[in-house]
Amino acid sequence: MIGDSAVTGNRELVHGMGNLTILRPTGAVKAVALVLHGGTDRSNTPVKPHSASVLRMYPFARRLEKLGAASGLAVARLTFQVRGWNGTAQSPVHDARWALTELDQRFPEAPVGLVGHSMGGRTVLAAAGEKNVHSVVALAPWVLDYDPIETVAGRRFLVMHGDGDRLTSPVASADYVRRARALTQSASFVEVENERHPMILRASIWHRLTTAFTLKALAEVASIDVPDEQLFGRGRPRRERELRRAMASAFASEDTTI
Repeated sequence: MIGDSAVTGNRELVHGMGNLTILRPTGAVKAVALVLHGGTDRSNTPVKPHSASVLRMYPFARRLEKLGAASGLAVARLTFQVRGWNGTAQSPVHDARWALTELDQRFPEAPVGLVGHSMGGRTVLAAAGEKNVHSVVALAPWVLDYDPIETVAGRRFLVMHGDGDRLTSPVASADYVRRARALTQSASFVEVENERHPMILRASIWHRLTTAFTLKALAEVASIDVPDEQLFGRGRPRRERELRRAMASAFASEDTTI
């Protein structure tokens, strides 16, 4: 399905299998980050654009754009058609594949970094095998023990999960990473202490590590260059050390706690 689009300044809104908002950099697009929100097990109710699950991902997209735009990063946010995964229908996976096709049509061969939370985390795992995907960040993903691991083969792969999450399982996330590790370029599980499913108690850790990992991974295959002091922040030495340690572990396929 080819989407209809409207362009205003550097923003393009594409309507098709969901709504895809693309924020372009001023210069040439060298890489793309695609951000996906969460949902629920079963529901054919249309997604409301101002629902909590959608708004929760705005800070991730904003930070990616803020730090990556000058180097040629385009940032896209996908709003799914319906709220539910819906069993074998896997509703959001079809939407994500449509969005990736739309992005490839606009930015041929540009490497893509996927970021998804909860049901969106499960979606990025399912869509990770699509063309041009280079890195995957799954945030508090909803994963089951029969979810395939082959989709993340050859990718840079990071999973973050709060230790106090009661909606999705950090144990299942860690197990998925361990099962997939041998297939990937790198795979790491980061446990976020004193955090729950909405990712708001230690929001800065989620935003900063997701952005740093995505930009560093894309920099391997595109000329994306963001100074470390921007990625990790300045003025809070302890937090900076924690983030640098977690990043080193992520690229070394080691699990860690932050």
